[in-house]
Amino acid sequence: MGASAEKDLGTMLGDPRKAVRAMSVPLIVSYIVVQANSFADASWCSGLGIDASSAVAAICPIYWILNGFGTGIGVGASAVISRRLALDMKGRAESAAMHAILLSILISLVSLPIMLLLLDPCISWLGADDIRAECQDYILPVILLCPFNVLCGTLAGTLRGEGAAKKTMLMTSAAAITNMVMDPILIYTLDMGLFGAGLATAVSSGVSCAMCAFWYLRGSLVLRPRRTGFSKADAYEVMLAGAPRSAEYFMVYLMAMIQRVLIIAGTDTTTVAYYSMTWMYVSLAQVISMAVGAALVPICSAALARKDTAKADVAFRYASRICVISMAVIGIALFVGAEYAVMPFTYSESMAPLRPEFAWALRVYCTFIPVIGLIDTGSSLLQAMGKPNISLTSSFVRNVIIIVLLAICAGVSVHAVFYTLAVSELLGAALMFVPAWLLFEEYKRAGRLRRRA
Repeated sequence: MGASAEKDLGTMLGDPRKAVRAMSVPLIVSYIVVQANSFADASWCSGLGIDASSAVAAICPIYWILNGFGTGIGVGASAVISRRLALDMKGRAESAAMHAILLSILISLVSLPIMLLLLDPCISWLGADDIRAECQDYILPVILLCPFNVLCGTLAGTLRGEGAAKKTMLMTSAAAITNMVMDPILIYTLDMGLFGAGLATAVSSGVSCAMCAFWYLRGSLVLRPRRTGFSKADAYEVMLAGAPRSAEYFMVYLMAMIQRVLIIAGTDTTTVAYYSMTWMYVSLAQVISMAVGAALVPICSAALARKDTAKADVAFRYASRICVISMAVIGIALFVGAEYAVMPFTYSESMAPLRPEFAWALRVYCTFIPVIGLIDTGSSLLQAMGKPNISLTSSFVRNVIIIVLLAICAGVSVHAVFYTLAVSELLGAALMFVPAWLLFEEYKRAGRLRRRA
């Protein structure tokens, strides 16, 4: 184990505020690079016209679902690994990492043929028959190379579990930069169009996997997963921690597909472009809460494994304050500069007339950006407490509310769609954060009673 790896582990197990900062900042950098890549991807694709942009917006939930499988297992692995390292169980932590990797590979291999079989029916179900060819061009290489995509999220989780946030940053940033470099080459220079955009996305995940494999084989990390035989107990613990989060991602992205169906049915595929492309700025703001939340899982898991609820409490409150304050600043800035913010999506001749509607949609999103980060911190605390099913239930209820309201309002007007989304996200933040806070308060009271007894 290298000196830097030992230092990362010590930071994660040390002062909670310092741990949140030390782990969040590299993750924020990496997620910003990922979001910059998303913007570049959308910008390059918008140069192909409104049909190409609408196709990517309509079909991208399939990519998110695949990514969510790996990310969910990674979150579970992060919690299990950090708990075992906090209790000086390095061998069992390595076993957990190995089983997480094997599970993600198995899931991806099972998912690949299923996705291929369901691709055409999904496009029809989405109401995107008029852009079927464009949807297929973009998503096909992503599906065929999905083992890289799924494994990438899991490996990032195993790195976070040992506090290696800087290496997670390098791994994630390398994938995003690879994608940004390959996009114009494949889309325009080699004239591959949307197929090239999807291929660049898929190959970039393979670069991340290769980097992480190199670090493991070189011994640059605290852990070094080895083939030590199958352990039913370790596989079960990783699945118990990760499966609800994977199911949560799957459910959220499936609901996102249903939202697109309702939006297209009530309006048209252009509204999906407004909805999806301006949401990239919400995702940009959520870089902070995603990074803080990802750091919070191992920090709080390790603290609670040592029965140190005070440390977990400090980390949770500090993380929540960071999210609300910083995301409020971003929301205000986006509201003021909305017309300039949407220019990367509306620079082409066919897209320029749509700029005012894109700017209006972004301003509606700004109404909930300051509090949406509480979804991530609340979910992370629930994960650390071993309550991922509560997070799953909260996400389900939030998305059901969105679906019901969209079903009622989508046929009314385009504006009604976006007001519905704003109200739903405000409710969603409360539905995740409040139960997490109440359960944690109960957790602390139970701990105090045990100590007195």
